[in-house]
Parts: sequence; C-alpha cells; structure tokens
Amino acid sequence: MHRADAQKGFTLLEMLTVVTLLGIFAAIAVPSFTSLINQTRTSSVADNVFGLIMHARSEAVLRRATVSLCLSETQLISVLGSCDAPTAQVRTMSISPTQVAVRASQANLSYFADGTTNGDVASRVSYFVCHDLEVAYGYKIDIQRNGVTRRYAKGKADETGNALAACKP
Repeated sequence: MHRADAQKGFTLLEMLTVVTLLGIFAAIAVPSFTSLINQTRTSSVADNVFGLIMHARSEAVLRRATVSLCLSETQLISVLGSCDAPTAQVRTMSISPTQVAVRASQANLSYFADGTTNGDVASRVSYFVCHDLEVAYGYKIDIQRNGVTRRYAKGKADETGNALAACKP
C-alpha cells in the first residue's frame, strides 16, 4: 500500500553513516595527496635544476666564454664569468628551501668554452634535490669534469640503481 503523505529524505542514522565514511576517506586521501604534491614539486625543481645546468653549458660553448653556476639557499644563478666577479647574469632560478632544498658538493661550478667544468678532477660535482631530506623521493644530478651531466631516477644514486643514501653531499 502506498501512502501519499510519506516523507522523502534520509534518516539521521543514514546521514551520520555517510558523513563518517566521507571522513574516513578524507583522512586517508589527504596525506596521500600532500605526498603526491611534494613529490611533483621535487621532480619539477629537479627538472629545472637539470635544465639550468644544461643551459649554462650550452651558453658557455655558444658564447665561447666561462659561464658559472652559483648556488645559494634561495637561488641558482648562471652568470658570465665567475660567481665572485660576474660580468652578466644569464638565467636565475628561485628556490624555496621550505618546500624543496637544493644542495651541491661544490657551491660554484664553472663551464668553459669547450663545455668542460672546473669540478674536482677526481670526482663529480653532485646536486641533490629533496623535500624534507626524503631520500626515497630525492634526485641526484652528477656533472663530470668533461661536462657530461646525468640525472638519476627518483631515489637513486647512480646508473646501477643503488638507493640514494642522503640528500646532501
């Protein structure tokens, strides 16, 4: 039998159940979403650092002049000449250390007209890009003295796939 005066809607119990389930899903999803944002931000900064390094090398060869990369806590700058006495600024990248940190084994790196660097002869210059020192999501960029630059996969320290041990030189 169908009653014409029956009310439509949800009972209080049904509504509380739905609100509780939404709260549980939100509690699970928000941390994952925050982690995804941090990973994406770190990857983007690593891409930009790699691009600036490659641009500095290209500019040195193209201009037949020394181009230096100067790293501070808040920016990475490529300049003509040395970091101590630049003649012109080529490109700048801002860094927000509260979001993503960029560290290097050598703060200032110069590319010469032939594309080589002033890096330590015995080793490579390494840049590390990480969020909150999370090595699993960090990136390492190596620059050899001959100018060859390599960016390793997320959380990896070398081409053999060894895990990144720390987000600092």
